[in-house]
Amino acid sequence: GYPALGSIFYAALPRHPFLIPNLLAFVGIVVALARLFRRALSAAESWLLVGLCLASPLVMEHLLIPWNTTPTQACTYAIVLLLVARRPGRREICWAALWAGGIALLRPGDTLFVAPLFAAALLARGAPERWFGDAVRALAIVSSAIGLMLLANKAVFGVFWTTAYVKTVES
Repeated sequence: GYPALGSIFYAALPRHPFLIPNLLAFVGIVVALARLFRRALSAAESWLLVGLCLASPLVMEHLLIPWNTTPTQACTYAIVLLLVARRPGRREICWAALWAGGIALLRPGDTLFVAPLFAAALLARGAPERWFGDAVRALAIVSSAIGLMLLANKAVFGVFWTTAYVKTVES
């Protein structure tokens, strides 16, 4: 998924095809952090805290070096905003599942890290009849993204899962 993001902008920016996707993810992360902090702090305090976070060289290094974790981090913050920062309903669960699908396309294994957020958000709604349908919808959305990623792997690399990237990560 991440190379596909860069390929969209390759014709316009052949030397820096990931500039726009990473810039959008970076802005998304900053805005999401400010919105999360705003739940407990004033607007000025929230932006000050964001500024302090961005003042850390390690944080900036991880946000600015082009890598597939930048957009997955943005997706994760979107999920946190939807499922943790408010009491999620069906719409929020489905939007969060779309963001989780984005994670699945970019770094499939990272989808597991947001699964507990979905479980907590769904279980907090009480009896299974109140959340089961939303759980099925969310699983269908994320499973569709995973299926798309597997089909893309098969089309590009000739295998569904054990691509060169996966082998490198496993080692």
